[in-house]
Amino acid sequence: MQTINDRIEAIIAQSFGGNKSAFAKAIGYKPQIMSTYLGTTRRSKPSIDMVAAILSNTNVDARWLILGGDDSTNNSAASNVSVTGHHNNTAVDGTLTITTGDAERVATLEQLVATQQKYITMLEQQLDVLRGSARATGVQAPASP
Repeated sequence: MQTINDRIEAIIAQSFGGNKSAFAKAIGYKPQIMSTYLGTTRRSKPSIDMVAAILSNTNVDARWLILGGDDSTNNSAASNVSVTGHHNNTAVDGTLTITTGDAERVATLEQLVATQQKYITMLEQQLDVLRGSARATGVQAPASP
């Protein structure tokens, strides 16, 4: 499978019977959004938020989803998917499957969180600089969220 989009389609085909709507709901997205990522016309790359939602709500191997590779050495993630998350506080299913790859997934997600926290810190610093410039010029800066 060449692209992350191909791997998402494999997850949908093998674990959701090809039902894109069920997959979207399972990961907390509106079903209509799937046409942006799947099919042949638009095929945008998923955002990091969508990748995180897939990893949080399914039992897909993070390395396989993001990087691809030989399914036999990456635990054939698409054929080993089970939905484990919640959508609107409703359990998608009542089970949580723990596998030997969980430690690796946790490490990958922790690294992702750390990277995003660095990005947030950088943006907050830029916002502080802009607010300082606005005060210096007498422009009313918007309040913090």
